[in-house]
Amino acid sequence: MAFCRGVDVAFFREPTAAADSAPVRLLERYGPDTHLAISHIRHATWGAVQLSNTQPFVRALGGTAHVFAHNGYLTGIDSSHLFGLGSDQPIGETDSERAFCALLKRMRGLWCSTGVPALQARMSLLTDFAADLRTLGTANFLYADSVVSQRSSEEGELI
Repeated sequence: MAFCRGVDVAFFREPTAAADSAPVRLLERYGPDTHLAISHIRHATWGAVQLSNTQPFVRALGGTAHVFAHNGYLTGIDSSHLFGLGSDQPIGETDSERAFCALLKRMRGLWCSTGVPALQARMSLLTDFAADLRTLGTANFLYADSVVSQRSSEEGELI
């Protein structure tokens, strides 16, 4: 689970079943206050059941926390020219994390050139990424950056 708070993310994950998870019970009772949370319960189809393959994934880019979770199976992502990795390399073995690293590569120019990019520019990039991802298989994913979360909190609404 990832709980967006301000410009950062409180991040909790483990490779065990949610029904048997002590951290889940703790978070149910004492979880952090947030306006935006992303959670993922994994049904392993790619990669071993281990912490490095557990979602959601969180990375920093452009001084901002980025969160990603994917459900599905992306056939051929390892060999597709559309999903090169650049400097962001997966820690685990999943197609989902590889997709996230490929998304970060596409975002790098947007986030590292002029500060926080406009929401419309970010949405356009995500739309194009989703269209490319669909060519490989099931492309359901959740994405958030802490800038959206911070603005949402300040404005009292979700974007």
